[in-house]
Amino acid sequence: MLTKQAFIDKKAAVKKIEIPEWNDYAYIKKISAAERTILMRATLKVEGKNVEFDGQNFMDSIVKTVQLTLCDEAGNRLFSDSQEDFDLLNSKDADVLEHIFSEASDFNCLSADDEKEAIKN
Repeated sequence: MLTKQAFIDKKAAVKKIEIPEWNDYAYIKKISAAERTILMRATLKVEGKNVEFDGQNFMDSIVKTVQLTLCDEAGNRLFSDSQEDFDLLNSKDADVLEHIFSEASDFNCLSADDEKEAIKN
């Protein structure tokens, strides 16, 4: 049986991904509930029960997803929540960021439809 302490001690799942654009690899992690909330706020406009994808912030949401999910092999984030780290990532190759975003989105079951459904419920 899962105890409170065992629950607290659980680490987020980590996945190794290839980054063919750089002939390299990286690790991504499952995001926490708090991190998912940050992403939802960055990508969706919510007015009452009306939920819309905010296309104006799409690239920012890609960068934020990369910022929250890139990690080392043990699951420790590589980048903090700082604006400095966000800006650093934002200066990198958009194709690479989109590739990592795609992998992280699949791994974390992140899609606009999933997020809209979660908010409605």
